[in-house]
Amino acid sequence: MKAKKFLAMLVLVFTMVSLITSCSYILPLFNHEHEYTNWNIQTPPTEKDPGVAIGTCACGATEEVTLPALTDTEFWSKEVTDATHTTKGLIIYKSKYGNVEVALDVIPHSWTYTLKTEPTETTEGEAKKACSCGASETVKVPVLTDATVWSSEITTAPT
Repeated sequence: MKAKKFLAMLVLVFTMVSLITSCSYILPLFNHEHEYTNWNIQTPPTEKDPGVAIGTCACGATEEVTLPALTDTEFWSKEVTDATHTTKGLIIYKSKYGNVEVALDVIPHSWTYTLKTEPTETTEGEAKKACSCGASETVKVPVLTDATVWSSEITTAPT
């Protein structure tokens, strides 16, 4: 009989402790203030539009906050890994609510061409193309009779 009373008392104490430490019951008793953690960005912001994050209190209550656009430098800090001609870049925007990652496309080469061998009507020529990054290669220049590349224009000398 004592074991049953002890077990009943233990269940009652456990229930009371659970109720008291739960925000929904403690709020009216002890003026509980929610502490929202475990933020999850539901709608990531962009450089133009705001986003939404949801935080959760230990009691299960949730709060939704509007995140400003990524251009708000007072709210977001950022880490940038620049893109190159061969690898994508990445911007990581950071806040207390979480991070937003924005991928940067590979930067295309900006080629300049130097003619090494001029083409003729029957033989191909060669040109060197070079980028400011140091990349370069030799390319074929089609024969002058290749209509997919060249068009002829007859000009007369002024008299």
